[in-house]
Amino acid sequence: MECSCGNEYERIAQHWAFNPSHRPGLSQRQYELCSGMLLGDGCIVNDASEAALVVEMKNVEFIDWLDHELGWLSNGYTEKENGYARLRTLAHPELTELRGWIGLGKRV
Repeated sequence: MECSCGNEYERIAQHWAFNPSHRPGLSQRQYELCSGMLLGDGCIVNDASEAALVVEMKNVEFIDWLDHELGWLSNGYTEKENGYARLRTLAHPELTELRGWIGLGKRV
């Protein structure tokens, strides 16, 4: 993936971890899609310094659409043998902020 600095990186999130000023912010659309997915089949994972969104479901057509809509933020998706598709985003600080977004039926 190409960074705003003009260089190509195979692991762009790792580059951004060391160069935070190179990391683009989420668009309003990307943010709304991610927060909306948390109300349904999405979850935030914390296996890096920043969080990522994971969405897993049987509706591969929807996952394909979501992959396209998220653009550079999506790290793609894989289809599993059981018919499920799993999409994961790149790690991003704005997703880290969504970690505690939902609780007790309201935003927290």
